[in-house]
Amino acid sequence: MEKILIVGCKNTMDDVCIGCSRCLVAFNRRKGVFEIYEGSDAEIVDMVGCGGCPAPAIVTRLMQVKL
Repeated sequence: MEKILIVGCKNTMDDVCIGCSRCLVAFNRRKGVFEIYEGSDAEIVDMVGCGGCPAPAIVTRLMQVKL
């Protein structure tokens, strides 16, 4: 099983984008960038923000993810 972690821009995710909803719908329909998972049993395990510019926290956040 493929496990997917979506990392997004904190500023966009929090202030402008409804990305979480759009990404989840696209994944469930296997549309856009998620077309490569068509027919697979892939799952999204988490969605995280980068931590903000200049994003020093992203490395720590990625290291804490257990896939």
